[in-house]
Amino acid sequence: MSRLTAEYSIDIPSPCLIQWPIDETPTIDATIDGFSVRIVLQPVKDWRLTHKEENYYVTSIDSLEIFVSREENESPPPSRLNAKGGTDFSDQYPFINERATPYRDIAVKAANRLLNFYKYHLHAPLIEPIPEGHNGFANPRWFIDDDEQIAGNKVTFTVEYVAGLHGELRTYKFRPADESILQKYLTNVPDHSLADELLADAKSAWFEHNYRRAVLELAICVEVMVKRKYFEKASPAGAAFDYLEDKSQIRVRVLDLIDKIASEAFNRSFKNEHKNEYNHIDELFRCRNKIAHRGELKFRNEAGQTVEADSDMVALWWEAAYCLKDWLHELS
Repeated sequence: MSRLTAEYSIDIPSPCLIQWPIDETPTIDATIDGFSVRIVLQPVKDWRLTHKEENYYVTSIDSLEIFVSREENESPPPSRLNAKGGTDFSDQYPFINERATPYRDIAVKAANRLLNFYKYHLHAPLIEPIPEGHNGFANPRWFIDDDEQIAGNKVTFTVEYVAGLHGELRTYKFRPADESILQKYLTNVPDHSLADELLADAKSAWFEHNYRRAVLELAICVEVMVKRKYFEKASPAGAAFDYLEDKSQIRVRVLDLIDKIASEAFNRSFKNEHKNEYNHIDELFRCRNKIAHRGELKFRNEAGQTVEADSDMVALWWEAAYCLKDWLHELS
């Protein structure tokens, strides 16, 4: 038996921030589908922020080193020298080719689970999955028993753009305290609800300055969260609600569900407990209606005045939706 390891170098097309001890490199070990996986987060070389009172720096990741390993029943043939004195790996390629696909699949899975951790746990914006056809997965370096290279060359691709550096919309940096959480995340991926996806998409739209799309995504997110809390599909109430809604015999506002109806059903009211956030949800739906009807990023407030929605206002609506998400989770 021999231990085979594939090393992949993957660029990160998304803004992933870290706050880490100086002179240390974040390294995560996990087991995925029987493979041992090590992910080394490589920070950018051209910038980092430090504070005199802290032994930490803040920077972004521009690439990942992913090591995927397992024990193999066979060993590859030994390498040999070519005519120019270099290493000739051609005898080992058939051995590698028979095993390349499952190793690559694990590397793809590990990379995207890490990105989902940033997207859903650290709330990083603009996170996109890495396809298995990415160049970084095409030509890994291969090692036997952790030290002898038997095939492949190392290629690294990098990007520089970073969003969320200042913690906008609850964007967090990966810190040492998150290491154990990420290890569990890599092994057992939690389910992310439609509301989670919509909230993340609205955030990305905000960072892209596409505020109309952010408003629409947020309004859908709030409606989905609230109505699923009341009308689960598996419940009689859910079936009755679907029937009445299909027949156009029911009209219930989200604002009523989280205020008056919540008071009756749960003896709690989002309006009473989070007055400012409730008002922001009201503004969100007023603006959503104006976008849907006229494509305009504006709304009329309770005084009848026309208000132009800007970046800061949409950010407040996003925070209100996040607050509502937590509040709904607390309801019995």
